[in-house]
Amino acid sequence: MGNNSHSLKNRTLFSEGSVFRRILLCSAGVVFAGFVASCASNSQIIHAAESGNLTTVTSLLKSGADVNVARPDGVTPLFMAAQNGHAQIVTALLKANADVNAAMIDGATPLLVAAQNGYTQVVAALLNANADVNAAAKTNGATPLWVAAQKGHTQIVTTLLNANAYINSARTDGTTPLYIAATNGHAQTVATLLRANADVNAAMIGGATPLLVAVLLGHTQIVDALLKANADVNAARTDGATPLLVAVLLGHTQIVDALLKANADVNAARTDGATPLLVAVLQGHTQIVGILLKANADVNARFRFRGLDYTPLSLAKFMGHKDIIKLLKNSDHGRKKIDPH
Repeated sequence: MGNNSHSLKNRTLFSEGSVFRRILLCSAGVVFAGFVASCASNSQIIHAAESGNLTTVTSLLKSGADVNVARPDGVTPLFMAAQNGHAQIVTALLKANADVNAAMIDGATPLLVAAQNGYTQVVAALLNANADVNAAAKTNGATPLWVAAQKGHTQIVTTLLNANAYINSARTDGTTPLYIAATNGHAQTVATLLRANADVNAAMIGGATPLLVAVLLGHTQIVDALLKANADVNAARTDGATPLLVAVLLGHTQIVDALLKANADVNAARTDGATPLLVAVLQGHTQIVGILLKANADVNARFRFRGLDYTPLSLAKFMGHKDIIKLLKNSDHGRKKIDPH
């Protein structure tokens, strides 16, 4: 039974016209009537599609070139045309029944590469030919929507959403289209995704949300947009760092104000005990210390730094931040509650 099955498999692989047989014979240089010409034309059509030579592509198709011929890495004429934005060639290949979803060995499809490179017309043509709008790369799970959001191609993002792209499709690291758009500062793309009800709090591995990464990178406009969309202002990473603490650490004063107005927890601490106020003192951010004190930050919070326990005041003294020492001693909150130790 096993031998019969193996024999049947071989007959299928080597059957007349099979892709495997054609590739094997072409690579071996086997010669018989018309076959060498066919091999050459199949190779030429990929190059013609890549370079944008519509006349050559059309001529090769008429002479019998295989519209779906692929290189060892899976690249087809359609993939090359899509990657380089040759819309007329894409249309010609699709009319010749090119496989719209033929992917590279890493899973990248013509639609994914066209979306990544910002070729709006090509994206539309592929979708009209029933391209799989959610086909993801095997290497990292990125979809056409994800890569379009990454590059800030807002018009293509809209086109893909209208074609029922999964708005919260995440890569293997948990990053969503909204997250990557926020990371790269694409405010218009972020706004488009939020209007389409993207999950504003979807976090990547490690707990970082779109809000936290926007804070981290100082994208104030995007922070405001995410807060208006009801982003969780206190959503923390696995180390306990909140958006407020990150903003304080990096000295993003305007963002600190925005987060506090959105009811950020002024005393939310990292797992090591560091609060926003302690971090502001450590970094010497005098203006932010004043803002946090007005928001009733705990002046007696303690955390361990270089083997010793510190309060905001003792830490300010250790760091030599004289202006911050004055702030801590003279603030209404400080005068009532401060622990000098």
